[in-house]
Amino acid sequence: MEILCERCRERGARIFSTRVNGRPEETTQRNLCFACHDIEHPGERKDMEKRRCRYCGWKDENGFCQPCMREFRRFLRSRGLDFPASQWTPEQFAQAGAIFMELEQHMKRWGAERRRKES
Repeated sequence: MEILCERCRERGARIFSTRVNGRPEETTQRNLCFACHDIEHPGERKDMEKRRCRYCGWKDENGFCQPCMREFRRFLRSRGLDFPASQWTPEQFAQAGAIFMELEQHMKRWGAERRRKES
């Protein structure tokens, strides 16, 4: 089932974002189609087209390629976290900082290994 754009409710959402501000009640999620995203964030998608995956370096407009995103989510689930963050318990929020620091190190190693295998 396709997720509809939250703004226009006509087109399928293609840009999904979650902002975690430290507490469950401050977590926001946005699911927008390209057109509505361009209205809310003019010029941002043009910059996105130049982006590469932050971990393995493959060209990817979202900043994460699909293999790295799968590993990212697998790692979080292995530590008891998953998205949406709005469903995290207070205990999960308390642990999230340390888990995300561990996740960042893991993903840098994982991305480097992926680059090595692909070249």
